[in-house]
Amino acid sequence: GLLDFTSESPEFDFPLNLARAKLYPLHIEKKDTTAELSLLGTANFIGNSINNMNGSMKLINSQYKSQGETLDAYDFDITAHNRPDSSSINIQTDYLDALLSGNYKFNKILPAIKYLQTILLPSTITDFPDTSGLSENHFKVDIHFKNTEKLSRFFFPDFQIAPESRATGTFYPAGKHVDFSFLSDEFIYKKHTFYQPSFHFKFKDDKNFTLAIRSNKLLFNDRTSFAYPLMNVNIQNDTIQMNLNWGDNDSLLNSGQLDLAANFRKDSTTNTLRTKIHFKPTVIFQNREKWAFTSNDVNIDSNAILVDQLSLTSQDKLLNIHGTISEYPNDTLHLKVQNFNFANENLLKGNLSLKGIINGNTEFTGLYKQPLFFSNLYIHNFEVNRENMGKAEFKSEWDSKTNALNLTVSIGTEKDNGVQIDGKYLINGRLLDLRIRLKGLHNQIFHPFLKSFSAKQEGTATGKLTLTGPLKNPQLNGQVKFKDSGILIDYINTRYSFNDEIKISNNKFLMHDLVLRDTLGNQATGNGFIDAKDFRSMTIDLKFVTDHLLMLDLDESQNDLFYGTAFGAGIVSITGEPDALKLNIAATTSGKSQIYLPLSGNNIEEDLSFVHFVKEESKDTIRKTHFIRQTAPTENGNFSFSINITATPEAKAYVLFDPNAGGSVIARGSGNLRMAGSTNGNFSMFGEYILDQGTYNFSLSNLINKKFVVKTGS
Repeated sequence: GLLDFTSESPEFDFPLNLARAKLYPLHIEKKDTTAELSLLGTANFIGNSINNMNGSMKLINSQYKSQGETLDAYDFDITAHNRPDSSSINIQTDYLDALLSGNYKFNKILPAIKYLQTILLPSTITDFPDTSGLSENHFKVDIHFKNTEKLSRFFFPDFQIAPESRATGTFYPAGKHVDFSFLSDEFIYKKHTFYQPSFHFKFKDDKNFTLAIRSNKLLFNDRTSFAYPLMNVNIQNDTIQMNLNWGDNDSLLNSGQLDLAANFRKDSTTNTLRTKIHFKPTVIFQNREKWAFTSNDVNIDSNAILVDQLSLTSQDKLLNIHGTISEYPNDTLHLKVQNFNFANENLLKGNLSLKGIINGNTEFTGLYKQPLFFSNLYIHNFEVNRENMGKAEFKSEWDSKTNALNLTVSIGTEKDNGVQIDGKYLINGRLLDLRIRLKGLHNQIFHPFLKSFSAKQEGTATGKLTLTGPLKNPQLNGQVKFKDSGILIDYINTRYSFNDEIKISNNKFLMHDLVLRDTLGNQATGNGFIDAKDFRSMTIDLKFVTDHLLMLDLDESQNDLFYGTAFGAGIVSITGEPDALKLNIAATTSGKSQIYLPLSGNNIEEDLSFVHFVKEESKDTIRKTHFIRQTAPTENGNFSFSINITATPEAKAYVLFDPNAGGSVIARGSGNLRMAGSTNGNFSMFGEYILDQGTYNFSLSNLINKKFVVKTGS
């Protein structure tokens, strides 16, 4: 095709078929080494930038791959018309359509916005912007969002916009006219969801700037719901006024109002910006509890933030903040809490939740450079992962001789029960040096890390540990003794107990020849590790070996895919991260095992729909059976299992057919069966089973009942 750079405005006219481009070696993608681009398209335009482009670009059947995901573009069309009086850019894609019309110079938009700032908040400006191209932007924009989920996931993962959302507006800074609006059924920013929101901001006639945000409901942090939130902002004459209110006026469940005004001014002596934020007194209802918010001021300058008695009260509850935040070590921010309920369920990726009633005082210093806190806090009804620990006490004191913060933490119902932590935090190097003592700590506290495959943990843990090293990556070492401990494996409904000691080395929990017992006293020996890494993620790699162990103990009400009682000799392994664990069992049946396999259900695909009577020479055609059943997904992560069974004649198998047709096979034999499934709802079973002996009980609506003897070798 044509690529002509001889004139001031280059000309392009060519088709492009890019089979595959690896973007990392080409230095286009800086992080993802797997990023690839393939496209089929045409280009026919004149111009050297988006500002003066005339013509069109089309992409057909194009694909972008990154981080294991694929973004397809089957229809992507950009058309631009550039004229002295009026120009336009029209974008039509699978994900959104957009039209920009008028006069535009994109490199002049930021200076134009800064110019508007000089009108509204002149004290916040340090350098007056270049206004030479102010009149070059006078355009309208109209964006129609289609299905942008994949587009957001690739380029703006913090945002999600519902289909059929719309954004429209006008940008004319020279005429002091800016007007934009956005309407949607749903808008998500990180973990905050707005239902049927509208955003509208406007600047007109050299007066003021207004912003209005409305929504039918706001789900904050995926947990707390606010009905009909409304925020109005007005900016003019170096002042920002904001009014925020939420809730149904007829309900006191969750409602309130917050009014504040921020005033900006330049200090005539230092030429620095000073800001004063004034909060008006108000009343807030949270879960029908009335809270009073006092009137107060927050003053901000270039060196410090001064908080003047910021208080929230409700009967005997109090939260009070006052003091100064600055780079000077003597400036202190004081926090006082009284009978204050707190709860946080999203620590360590949701694996740690804390709850309680807190009283005490805390002081913060050095928040600009080296944050320090001095505390004397007491927590009643302290819960860790919904396990009631009784009371907790947190103390910290400064030791000027060692330049360290001495820490003492006591958690538990009694002095000799729970968790005791003593040690220090060294400022130089930001190092931890802590000694931790556990006594009678209930194992159920570890449930969130194991919930994907175990609903119940029993027993207690006692031990001595140290936590040392850099604050960002401390190392845990020591030993923990487990007493009367047990764990229930959900998907096979077997409970195993253990009384053993494990060693912890550099955040890795090491298991060496741990003896595991089932409810009948049979044993398995376990080895492996649980690697806590940086305490933000975890990897599990455990293996158990046995010559006879209860490996399945389910009844029909617990699992209609397969159930029964099965003993086996072999290997059981648990691997992966807590939210993506894999359970693998490779075993040979032993003892009096009885397994029930119902070949019925609404969501089942079968190769074996009934019983086939065949000649001896064709019997191999029916030995292999495979079916898949869909089950309801769970919310406990993506747990998967794979069970490989070598069946022996000791085990009895019950094959149950569709109850509408009737009939069942009771058999003993040998073979290899594999069952696999996961919490995403899939279950499959396949393999070969050769009968040594058995009976087929045929029943048809209770009108016909006939017993057949199954021939050996079937």
